[in-house]
Amino acid sequence: MKVKKVVLQFLCSVLFGCFLILPVLADEAPTAEENKNIQGTLMMTAAETQGRKQPSDNAEVMAELPPGTHVLVTGPKEDGWYEVYYQGEKVFVPAGALTSPALDAEALDKEMKKAEEEDIAFIESLEIQRKAIARSKIWSLLISVLILAMFITGIVSAWKKGKNAKAGNGER
Repeated sequence: MKVKKVVLQFLCSVLFGCFLILPVLADEAPTAEENKNIQGTLMMTAAETQGRKQPSDNAEVMAELPPGTHVLVTGPKEDGWYEVYYQGEKVFVPAGALTSPALDAEALDKEMKKAEEEDIAFIESLEIQRKAIARSKIWSLLISVLILAMFITGIVSAWKKGKNAKAGNGER
């Protein structure tokens, strides 16, 4: 009776352990940086200019912008100044220093197509990795069950052998 109790406790602990290796998917909350969604119009500096803290020539200089620097205009033109987003900061730039960038639509389309192809290849590799992980978890579970079955078989056969040995000694 005591052997059955030990075997039953062992089986329960092994089965509980097998369930612990099953995958648990946890949703991660997006960070504040990932939630940042700044919209605006892309413009370019026509000449060297300074990004200032306030829309004034006397305000503190926050950034030096060389000619050809792309900035994202996030605010409307007010009193000859644009609010722009540059290197993670909002600064003010004189409206006369900005121009609309010349866009090469064909080059942009090629770049977007290349990025799309890279994204598809990345997603396919992720799917292959996920399937491999799932297979490895299934195999580890199967191996655990097989080891458990071998252990139980050994215990049962030893128990029966002991029982048969006792029965054989009693007959003599």
